[in-house]
Amino acid sequence: MQFVPNFQVPNKHSTMKKFTLICMAVFSSFVLNAQYGHRGYSADSTTTDWFNDGLITNLNLSNNTPVHVGVGRNALITAGAIERARFVRSTLTGTQQNNRKYFIFKNGAELGSRLNAITEGSSYLMTSGTVVNANGVQLPGGADALIMKTSAAGVPSSIFKVDLGGGFDEILCTRRSNKTASSFYSVGYSSLQGTSQAFLLKHTGSGAVSWVKRFNLPCEDGTIGFAEITSVVDDSASNMVTVVGNVRTGPNGAACKRAFIAKFNGSGGLQWLRFITSSNGTDIDLQSIRETGTSQQYVITGSIALPNLNRRVLLMVVNTAGVSPVTVWAKGLYTNGPTPNYIISNQFAFDVVTRIEPTKIEYFVAGYNLYISNLTDGIIFKTDANGTPLLNRLYTGFGKEQFNAIDYISRPGAAGNGIAAFGKVDRLIGVGTPKGQSWLVKSYFNLVSGCNEVADNPLSLNLTMQYTAQSVSLVSTYTKDSLTTQNSNGFQTTICWATTISGGNNARFGDELTTDETTMESTEISTEKIGMTLYPNPNSSSQLRTEIYSNSQQEVTLSIIDLNGKLHESALMNLQEGSQTLELGIEELPPGIYLIQLRTTDGEVTSKKLIRM
Repeated sequence: MQFVPNFQVPNKHSTMKKFTLICMAVFSSFVLNAQYGHRGYSADSTTTDWFNDGLITNLNLSNNTPVHVGVGRNALITAGAIERARFVRSTLTGTQQNNRKYFIFKNGAELGSRLNAITEGSSYLMTSGTVVNANGVQLPGGADALIMKTSAAGVPSSIFKVDLGGGFDEILCTRRSNKTASSFYSVGYSSLQGTSQAFLLKHTGSGAVSWVKRFNLPCEDGTIGFAEITSVVDDSASNMVTVVGNVRTGPNGAACKRAFIAKFNGSGGLQWLRFITSSNGTDIDLQSIRETGTSQQYVITGSIALPNLNRRVLLMVVNTAGVSPVTVWAKGLYTNGPTPNYIISNQFAFDVVTRIEPTKIEYFVAGYNLYISNLTDGIIFKTDANGTPLLNRLYTGFGKEQFNAIDYISRPGAAGNGIAAFGKVDRLIGVGTPKGQSWLVKSYFNLVSGCNEVADNPLSLNLTMQYTAQSVSLVSTYTKDSLTTQNSNGFQTTICWATTISGGNNARFGDELTTDETTMESTEISTEKIGMTLYPNPNSSSQLRTEIYSNSQQEVTLSIIDLNGKLHESALMNLQEGSQTLELGIEELPPGIYLIQLRTTDGEVTSKKLIRM
């Protein structure tokens, strides 16, 4: 079968999801081992999984070696399936995973559940979220906020649920107190009859509730809206607690998007609450607040609608020491998109982490791009201490991705050497593969992971923020009950973890990156429908011989793409079952690195790198 050059490019290539080619050649003598790249975790092929939150902790191993810990949800795709809270711990190098658990909570019948937050205790982990009945049916008195203390390996030791308002109660964020090591602050919402109250809850790891403060907030038209606190932080010197959140849809279904920041003292007394607006944009949404290293000065991230840009990433630093917040700086961060075919409609941020060194401060922001095609890429922005973007990285290649949390490595006595982002990926590659997986990406501080990433040029817009005072009435009532649980190991992994890297100068191609899959017992799972070898490679002749194996008679698309994502040739061809050899005429290809790609009709992709001399 002959390959004829200069084929017409099918229109579908203009909307294809692109992935990144793993670097094959190592030109530098500086080579690092398999510590950076991507990892996906799923229960089986009939579930979808999320990392809602994650951290890098030194608590898990006796030699103080950091490991990744993530929590989230695991749910069957089938209708009526019970959502279950889940926990995954993996080693820092990505060579193995351990302590993969999902939890079955009971208070009579089995309860559906999810974990939204995880933080460190002195020698344990605190996780939190919500519990509901099957199919999301509310418990008697409503769904309840879930708080669970576990060992460093994820074994539960104290579990309780808190009923805050008789409706649907859910914790969105939990942080350890910087003032008292045994105390924690949890925040979220308590909804009832179309509205919700935001709440702040102080508790210990053993389940003792110190106090609860919840309150209503109005929409612009004065009606009570759906209020939530999304993130919390406290100051060890002043014993002041600062929260951020949003007011969403009102009871009549009208749009309502108002962001707020509030300050409480350590006893739960409200010091002030301010709505946040900007003269440069609208519809501010706040998702995370973190320390900057300066007392009562915090970095906040979320998103904002900017003129002619739709929604983009918001990053700001606020000083909360006075009687009202003061903006230190505020930026709208954005990019124009990785390729002309990938036009960004919106960009979102869900978490930020501060890297503090003796000579500098850097911020890392995690979220995702939403393209006009409705596909997504997980993104990480890196900025300097003034919010000026230094780099943006798009972690791509599997399907629809997003990051929900980010953390950095801090070894005892050392500054650390990388960051990790936690989230989800929906793999769009046919029957028998997981619909969705919890997703972990580990990278150097310069945002090079050596596996499936592409740089994009970051830009910023200076923003002016305004603060409007709001008075609220605090409610302190709650009830608390214990829960019983059992946990089970049962997760697979799909690994795309770089073995070596040398700068991560990778490019995006095609639609899917084929990866190796292992079960928890490391048994290989082979789903390969098509395979390919190239020779000679590197190649300086006018012909390239391609040997293709197909497990059935099928139609495939063969494409040749360069490092800039340009499609040079593309053609449909019919393969027979078994092996066949193709002679490709490549005399018109300039010297460089190319991807030879085969795509089946059900979306499976096999790719090989060609070095053209």
